[in-house]
Amino acid sequence: MIILGIDPALASLGWGVISDDGTKLKYLASGLIKTKADELIQNRLAYIANSLEKIINEYKPSLISMEETFVNSNAVSSLKLAYVRGAIMALIGRRNINFSEFKPNLIKKTVVGVGHAEKAQIVHMIKILLPGSSNIKNFDEADALAIAYTGSIYS
Repeated sequence: MIILGIDPALASLGWGVISDDGTKLKYLASGLIKTKADELIQNRLAYIANSLEKIINEYKPSLISMEETFVNSNAVSSLKLAYVRGAIMALIGRRNINFSEFKPNLIKKTVVGVGHAEKAQIVHMIKILLPGSSNIKNFDEADALAIAYTGSIYS
């Protein structure tokens, strides 16, 4: 099974692809989709959706996992994140791909063993859990791979 993990964000969305053959997990690819703050939001959302569609076309995931949204104190930021998630979920629905989402604390507990792990701990554990991911340095990529890993465990 190929799993695409997505750490949704408007400015710097992390994505990670892993394979799970039932006996071992393997890192395939990861990256960032960055948008510019001075672009119109509809153009930023279209860029994110188009970029993710290219990733889907290349890796053909049978499952896409994403982090659940938590509402923070900044309503505008929460709303923009909801736009991103909506664009992604529409793409997933249009492509009819299996979908799962997980709370941030469950992802951290699954990867690190504690629900309030630091970002550096997630990077460290992803490098151990996913052979081939030793060059991961970006927190957004590591989070996306952690989300994919969680998808492999709970889906």
